[in-house]
Amino acid sequence: MKKNKIMVLAILFILNIGAYAQSPRITDNQTNTWYMYMGNHKLSDKWELHTLYHFRRTDLGQSWQQSLARIGVNYHVAPGLVASAGADWVVSYPYGVQPISYNTTEYTAWEALFYRHQVGRLSFMHRYRLEQRFIEKDSYDSTASEWQKTGTTYKDRFRYMLSVDIPLNNPKMQDKTWFISANDEIFIGMGKNQAKNLFEQNRIYGALGYRFNKDFNLQLGYMNQKIIKADAIHIENNHTLMLGAAYNLNFSDKKS
Repeated sequence: MKKNKIMVLAILFILNIGAYAQSPRITDNQTNTWYMYMGNHKLSDKWELHTLYHFRRTDLGQSWQQSLARIGVNYHVAPGLVASAGADWVVSYPYGVQPISYNTTEYTAWEALFYRHQVGRLSFMHRYRLEQRFIEKDSYDSTASEWQKTGTTYKDRFRYMLSVDIPLNNPKMQDKTWFISANDEIFIGMGKNQAKNLFEQNRIYGALGYRFNKDFNLQLGYMNQKIIKADAIHIENNHTLMLGAAYNLNFSDKKS
């Protein structure tokens, strides 16, 4: 089992490196700010309601980059293993040195598996996620003085994230614990409508967090986000300040 995990991670790492070696590159550095909320709200011993919202800004918060709202359900299959499914509503705007020429509205269905395990004081989480994306383009019609939809494109995508939480002032994650959180996530486009950029994104994240209790924590961190454009040549290198809050509610009759 350990050898299989190492092999999978090695393959993903090689693919990730390949994302930046496939073509001559034109890279532009930019600064963004993301404000994030996430909550897993207990419905029963097995089921949770999953909610998330990202308020994503660019130019140090001066203008829109993206708005992302998510809702889903989690099912606890076994200790450490969670299956999840849901939908996203994502609105993206032209920004930066390599802007798109239109707004997009994306409706995404997704399915995910989370596997969590402990190695000493380190808490690891693997997330495997499939996405079915319906992307609408909105172009501005100057004659009619309004935004108009110009078509919908369907795409598939796979995402893998490896994350780790490291408690600092306690031997394990518990109430009143300072911790370091870090993760790396790759985005791989699939399907007949995929452009030249098979490797769409890579995100590397590190943060300092404080866990008030099992249902509430805050994190302040930095993410380096590389977005490979459709031509597989132009790349955004986004330096992003991240402020996140996780707050869970218990809607179950049973007290945890």
